[in-house]
Amino acid sequence: MEKAYHDIYRAYHLDTVDSPMATMMVFMDYYFEEYAQANKLALEIWTKNMTRNNIIDNQVDYQQYEVGYFLRFINDKSAKQQEINTLNECFHNLAQAKYGLAESLTEEFADQYPASLFAKRLSLYASIRYNKYDGKYQINFYFGDNLGDERIVKPHTLSYFPQKINAIDEIIAMDSSIVSMYWIKGMLEFLQGNYAMAIHTVNEGIEIDSTFLNPYKIRVLCNLLVKNYSLAIPDLEKILQSEDNFSGFGFPLAYAYFHTGQYEKALKINTKIINTQYSTERVFYNLGLCYEKLNKPDSALVYFIHASRLFPLHREYTLSVARVYKNMGDDDKAMEVLKDAQKQEFSDFMLIVDIADLYVEMGDDENAIIYYKKAYHRKNSFVYAYLGAANCYKRMKKYKTALSLYDQAIGANPKYAYSYYAKGLCLAGIHKYEKSNESAYKAIQLNDRFSAAYFLMAENYFNLGRYLVSVSMGLNALKYDPGNKEVMYQLAVSSLARGNTDAAIKFYKKIIDMEQQNKSVAYAHAIDMLKLMMREGIQAQEAKKVLETVFHEGD
Repeated sequence: MEKAYHDIYRAYHLDTVDSPMATMMVFMDYYFEEYAQANKLALEIWTKNMTRNNIIDNQVDYQQYEVGYFLRFINDKSAKQQEINTLNECFHNLAQAKYGLAESLTEEFADQYPASLFAKRLSLYASIRYNKYDGKYQINFYFGDNLGDERIVKPHTLSYFPQKINAIDEIIAMDSSIVSMYWIKGMLEFLQGNYAMAIHTVNEGIEIDSTFLNPYKIRVLCNLLVKNYSLAIPDLEKILQSEDNFSGFGFPLAYAYFHTGQYEKALKINTKIINTQYSTERVFYNLGLCYEKLNKPDSALVYFIHASRLFPLHREYTLSVARVYKNMGDDDKAMEVLKDAQKQEFSDFMLIVDIADLYVEMGDDENAIIYYKKAYHRKNSFVYAYLGAANCYKRMKKYKTALSLYDQAIGANPKYAYSYYAKGLCLAGIHKYEKSNESAYKAIQLNDRFSAAYFLMAENYFNLGRYLVSVSMGLNALKYDPGNKEVMYQLAVSSLARGNTDAAIKFYKKIIDMEQQNKSVAYAHAIDMLKLMMREGIQAQEAKKVLETVFHEGD
């Protein structure tokens, strides 16, 4: 370190304008306790790099803002020697990466001088540096369904956050005009996932001084993570008007544009990013998504293929290439893309299932079964593959094999409600209504809000002639899936079957009101069922009354 210090010292004095070298010089001065020189040079560098025309640069973050405050404070003639000494010791320990020592000595200093604003701010700063939650954050933005949130909040820091927020509140109580306190408090709330409180906090800072960008950045991250894309866009545009490049916020602006349907704007931002050093295969993928949304499949395909070639093992890119081919009507090419990707060494296991799913979409259950089997043979706990194969056998009317596979799915994960429901559907399809109800009931025991399972039981009880229970199950289904027209149809016929014509009429009218744009479908479905009830002798007179009252039909 001493040799490095002398080398940097010589280099600095050869070119005192070189800011990076001067910064290294300051670091070494604090490291070797050359405090007088360090404090003077540090303030000169901070003033040069962090101010414009004696005004603090609007792009500073919490840490930079506080360092400027400390350096101005101790270089002022009114600073007490104890304050200067504590800052020097703190920066010396930080330079030597002794963060714990820096935190403990500044805490003691703050306890010794509880009325000192300087002491409290220095203690907070050292603590934030020690715990490494200093406003530095990274979030990946892409155009998929999920926002990549890379915040890491370790369990032992959870109690740390409220303590630091209390310390910040004490500082604000002493001087509510210190904007950096609102930034760091907002960041700590953000890191805990308290997005509404984080936004409220940084808004207070913006009210004090709206020129700094840091609070807007925190507000942007919060709004994006809660999917308030339209609220994030003005802040992002403001940030990018001031920043020189797209390294931090070009991606999220494109993301926000994309998720508010502004595909041309998202396209423009990503095209700009692609010509910078920050371009990655993800940018090509994002461009493909934009073109796909703009109904330009040929252009989308070019960018998806490019992304896939840059990162061949990325399943999402492969699926996008296949999806475009399929949407263009070329199922064979889509299948070729998936199979070529699946054959690669270290390929994603899920590609086997993707191939099976594509075969299902193509109506080829036999080939789909081959790949579902490959999937569950490679991973015998993979429920989706058992269910996929079972559904194929059910469509092929091979019910015994299908039921066996549903049982295997249940065995692989006995707590997955959908497997019981799927088995119940199969049993209902072969008119084993009591057995179907047993399976559906197990699904409901695991998930008491499972609307589809209640609906299945409503249908089963109707077929068993137990209309009152059918209505009860139908009402449960509707409770957890309001507006489901299929459930309403079942409730109408079940109500009618038990002699409650008024209730039946009420459900039919509600369905027709919902089907204003497609009344013929609602009419046809209901009329067919009512005529079937008349033929089967199930409340024939009441069914006829509904036909005449609601649908204005005679015999």
